[in-house]
Amino acid sequence: MNRRDDYPYDAILLHGAYSDNVRIGGDIANSLTEYSKRYAYPKVIMCANNDFAEYIVKNFADKIPVVRGCGGSWWEDGAASSAVETAICRVAHQDVITAETVWAAAVEKQKQIKFPQHLFDRVWDNILLYDEHTWGAHNSIREPDIDFVHHQFAVKAAYATDAAEKTQHLLDRGLQRLAARVDAPKGSLLVFNPAGRSQTGIVETEIPRGMIIKDDIEIIPQQVLHEDELKNVKVAFLAKDVPAVGYRTYRVGPKPANPPAHPQRFDGKVLENDYYRVIFDPATGGITSLTDKKLGKELVDQNSKYKLGQLIYAAGGEEQKGQTQRLCPDPEKIKFITPTESKIEVGANGSVFSSAKLIASINMFPRIELEVALYEHQPRIDFIYRLR
Repeated sequence: MNRRDDYPYDAILLHGAYSDNVRIGGDIANSLTEYSKRYAYPKVIMCANNDFAEYIVKNFADKIPVVRGCGGSWWEDGAASSAVETAICRVAHQDVITAETVWAAAVEKQKQIKFPQHLFDRVWDNILLYDEHTWGAHNSIREPDIDFVHHQFAVKAAYATDAAEKTQHLLDRGLQRLAARVDAPKGSLLVFNPAGRSQTGIVETEIPRGMIIKDDIEIIPQQVLHEDELKNVKVAFLAKDVPAVGYRTYRVGPKPANPPAHPQRFDGKVLENDYYRVIFDPATGGITSLTDKKLGKELVDQNSKYKLGQLIYAAGGEEQKGQTQRLCPDPEKIKFITPTESKIEVGANGSVFSSAKLIASINMFPRIELEVALYEHQPRIDFIYRLR
């Protein structure tokens, strides 16, 4: 009999039958079978979490309370400790879908090509194995330098790096096979759009030094991102109206003697183009104002205690020992640290995009960099964080 006035439901979720890193067997299912032979009540049903939630919503929708606010953080130190590998795995998530689409298009063009399903299965296995669990050994904080901790994370990290490496290989092979069937002049550049709709966007590629990218009519907007010591340069250019699950080809030709000039978008304090106006706050390393010029609307909350993009580091709270997984720290005792001074640097400046950087530092973060990029031909703004 339910004697709790604060629980109006006739079902509860029994969770936690298995701990971390243990094999799943048939013991629970077998025990429930034996239980049901002897007892009719209370009824026990094996289910997933969503099955329980759907049952409660269906039968007690009017009695479910609404709770708003932040529930606190949990094990976020782990997320930061493997930020590089997590980023690699997240990129692989997107790239492997693109690779599958490229191969599907290549197979459609050339029926004798066999779709390499077993290779894609291997990639997805690695992605799921990386995503499935937390970030390291149980003693990685107490004993970060011992071999056991290093070896365990090496296995964990390999899931991400192996997925990324195999995905890139599949993507390159698929694009080569597709490009081989496209009728275009030698040395042409092929841009593939894996999305289900036509897209205009920024593409990055390498071309020979002294060359420029053109379409059939004119030179297209582009700018140099990086020049190595060899013969190639990395450029970004605007690819317009690339068909859904299709491609466009571009020509690579000699650079003209007098390339078109590009506007100056940053005056040392304000970054502005036809779409947006950004005002930086050197005192906090954040953004004071971001105006959408087409809408005439301020996008930054002027009443907020903090600026847009300002880094806030929270620590302390006198958490009870041994209760990390159940109790949140006392919010009144948490110490918040944020930059009190920063400097502004010029970033990129070209016919595709322009940017400016805020550079700051605090304890635990010797360098905090927020780069804001505005694009000449799209109502797009990028916030790029680099934290050391």
